[in-house]
Amino acid sequence: LNVLKGFMFGTYATNEGKNYLDNEYSALSAKKTTLYETAVESGADPVEFYNALREGNYSRNLVDKNGESIDNSKAAMNREALERNNSFDEVKKLVESGQAEASDFGLNKAVFEWTQEEFNKFMKSLDK
Repeated sequence: LNVLKGFMFGTYATNEGKNYLDNEYSALSAKKTTLYETAVESGADPVEFYNALREGNYSRNLVDKNGESIDNSKAAMNREALERNNSFDEVKKLVESGQAEASDFGLNKAVFEWTQEEFNKFMKSLDK
């Protein structure tokens, strides 16, 4: 039935299309679309990886209570979006295979290379 709706009334008549509109999803850039396609071809979950790319779009560092920039917070928030959507391991594979750069995902070298323990410790420090 969902396929029939899509055929007769277009993509946005399907359950997926309605979800896209309801959640105000936006199209990925050409570069992120290529990264998405490569990741999915390598086995990444299409929905989780898309959500990670969409959510991990922090453009500046967070600031502390004194208005000072918190080093690495922008990259850490982008990593958090990847981890929350079960996509960080796929990003690591893409970067380590030379198919992408950490910066393609809003990560800097330091945050990309943090162990899970280091990452968790940093994220916990943001809660304070």
